[in-house]
Amino acid sequence: EERCDVLARRWSAMLRDLQGERGAWAAENCDAKAHWKLDKSEDSSMRRSRLKRDYKFVQYEDNQKGGESTLQSDVQDIQAVRLVGMGQKWKMNSDSDYVDVDDVADELAEKLAVDKENAMHNRSKVVFSTPASLVTLTRTVLGKLNVSRDAVVFAADRTHESAKDHRKRFWRWSLSEIVEVHHMRYRLQHKAFEMHCADHTSAFFAFDTKKTARYAATRVASSAGATLMNRRAKAEAAERAKELWRRQKLSTFDYLMALNVFAGRTLHDLSQYPVFPWVLKEYEAETIDLADPSVYRDLRKPVGALNEERLKNFVDRYKSLLDDPDTPPFHYGSHYSSSPIVLFFLLRLEPYTKLARALQGDRFDRADRLFHSVAETFKACVESSADVKELIPEFYYSSEFLTNTNGLKLGVRQDGSTIDDVVLPPWAKGSRHEFTRVMRESLESDYVSENLHHWVDLIFGHAQRGAAAVERCNVFYYLTYEGAVDIDTLEDDDQRNAIETQIINFGQTPAQIFRRAHPVRLPPQATEHVVSIFPESLKLATVVSSESNGLPMRARAVVHATAYDSRIAVVTAGRMVSIQRLQRPGTTFGLGGVDHSTAYALEPETTSRLMLEIDVDADSLAHSQSVNVALKGKVLLSVGHWDRSMRIFDIEEGREMQRISAHRDVTTCLALCELGSSRSWDESSHQMDQVIVVTGSRDTTLAIWEMVLPQGGWGFSKGTKVLSAEPKMICFGHDEAITCVAVNSSLNLVASGSIDGTLILHDSRDGHIVRALESTPPGCIPSSIELLPKSSLVVCACGVAGALSVHDVNGATLAKSLSRHEAFDAFCVTRDERHILIGHRRGDITV
Repeated sequence: EERCDVLARRWSAMLRDLQGERGAWAAENCDAKAHWKLDKSEDSSMRRSRLKRDYKFVQYEDNQKGGESTLQSDVQDIQAVRLVGMGQKWKMNSDSDYVDVDDVADELAEKLAVDKENAMHNRSKVVFSTPASLVTLTRTVLGKLNVSRDAVVFAADRTHESAKDHRKRFWRWSLSEIVEVHHMRYRLQHKAFEMHCADHTSAFFAFDTKKTARYAATRVASSAGATLMNRRAKAEAAERAKELWRRQKLSTFDYLMALNVFAGRTLHDLSQYPVFPWVLKEYEAETIDLADPSVYRDLRKPVGALNEERLKNFVDRYKSLLDDPDTPPFHYGSHYSSSPIVLFFLLRLEPYTKLARALQGDRFDRADRLFHSVAETFKACVESSADVKELIPEFYYSSEFLTNTNGLKLGVRQDGSTIDDVVLPPWAKGSRHEFTRVMRESLESDYVSENLHHWVDLIFGHAQRGAAAVERCNVFYYLTYEGAVDIDTLEDDDQRNAIETQIINFGQTPAQIFRRAHPVRLPPQATEHVVSIFPESLKLATVVSSESNGLPMRARAVVHATAYDSRIAVVTAGRMVSIQRLQRPGTTFGLGGVDHSTAYALEPETTSRLMLEIDVDADSLAHSQSVNVALKGKVLLSVGHWDRSMRIFDIEEGREMQRISAHRDVTTCLALCELGSSRSWDESSHQMDQVIVVTGSRDTTLAIWEMVLPQGGWGFSKGTKVLSAEPKMICFGHDEAITCVAVNSSLNLVASGSIDGTLILHDSRDGHIVRALESTPPGCIPSSIELLPKSSLVVCACGVAGALSVHDVNGATLAKSLSRHEAFDAFCVTRDERHILIGHRRGDITV
């Protein structure tokens, strides 16, 4: 039955590929009426930037809630659920009072040993099975979780309502792909776990009891050899991430996302969605200066305390509840993060549109209560007595939720204005991409670096609970906190349902991570992103001549250079490959104590001459696409050979190791990237254990290969085969010869360009076409292309034509430049992805 389910889904996907964008059966103007929804694909920072075709799009009727419109400021607090005596029983102590017992009980450990013994005898046999619920963004599916020796499989209960009207009834994850298993909460109860896989996918499972959830998590982690992230492990990981952020080794965005993960927040459960702060408070000015501290929100205070006059009412409420026997005192009756808040912001983006309508009785809410303007929303958060919401991560990386892409009929406000795209601040100049860029820059600004620790204390740290929370006016309704009430002990069904409803819809406070005040971030190093901060400081430091070895000057031309650690691999047109150690500038003391300043220098370590075939008359940018260096200078890969092959060389020994081909014509270009095994905030994610290689050909196809770390490391002996004879997959979509290609494992994307100017994005995991980008101008042949993981952008260069273009991963063209008289030989993007450096044929560099 599972095989039939998988076959049906593969057949459907294949038909969509053939009939979709750039497909063999694609109709003319096939995207004229295309509708889009969020793609669940994540990058290494847990961002969901990509959209995909929505083949089941429903044009909702223009029906809204009737009655008089209610403004945001008129929204009321939640209705309190009163439990007799709770005001005296419950104390808002430190989260340490609710620490789980992370170790598996003796009886479960004994059962685990028996299951392992049984698993040794049959690879396909299910060695562990238990009832569970698969929690997804759009629904909760009841079924069974089955664990065998090679996979985790969830089978939906076909008789349950959650499986009706849905074709997919089986989900499978290979054990080899699972890297982490996180203990999680579900409705504030420790009854769930979340699996994280190497390809950045994840799955969330809930169970009937805590005991079952803990054992199931341990069983999956043990079978997969994955890391079990219990509360203790999360606290230790949070400390490591904190140090990386303090030392400027981790961006603020990645750090906040890491804290959300370690605090039990997830993208699968809207009631536990990641929370990010309002950083700016200026949304009405024509221009904005991010160096001016006055444009920033006070991160020392929760949103409810930003308005002093309103805060007095919250404090009075807290004092009035001190003697209430049934309700513990609180400042705020609403929360800063809840499922309605997430749906409020993401209303224009499917599948959130459907979920938002379901929350309002299958219709849109009143127009005046919808997300219409950034400035109005922030004003309501500062002035309303019932609105203290923070932001969601999308404000700092995505612009898709700001536009009404699907043409939803959202209604008309009382002032007569029609709800359509979100009204942006004047300083965004009408561009949603500019708004997102400024928001992200503000998050990474010096002001935020100097003050973010205060906000972390409020949400994840010592000021979340206890006396510190009272002092900083940071106390929320008691049912939003873990450990406030044990639902399983309640005998009254109506009361239990009321509490569960409140937990689901009115917010859950994250698990407390830090018990002490968060330290301040260290100032950045002076050399960090120096080109972006001071472009005029770029100057020639030193000239390093390559060894002549009797070769003419033309053959000594550098056609490829790759930097890794403190070394640079250089390939010349004369087939010379050298590994050079970079000597940084400094001061040395010679004879007599006289100091001498030293410039940048390259010290040769290894030099080899390989049997490469490089056409020095071709576009110089094309050279960099025909050779590449992998495994920290150990291996060189080259294409462009007459026999259509890709050749792999051992640089140290100067010998050919392997020759393979998957194309029917000459292989024209190649790209590679190292694949880590975890998230961007995990130091282990930078330990490369796999390399993805992509080749493009004149036969219009792409081939994706995997270079997997062998046991014992990357040592090479004679006869070693680095790549398998057959590629992992072949990708289609181009009509002409492919000229350039790029791959990035963080984005799970392959970008490619062809002679006719076509630019296409493929998914590196399954080979499906993600999006076709705007083609280059006529006569501009793409010669190089780059994927930028931090900003989810694509940069295409046409060296001979002197053209550059910048696109986002959803097909929007953000910038174009065409100077036919300014042909260039080389280009690169700065590490912070803010500037492009171009090397012109006349010998100078443009930033």
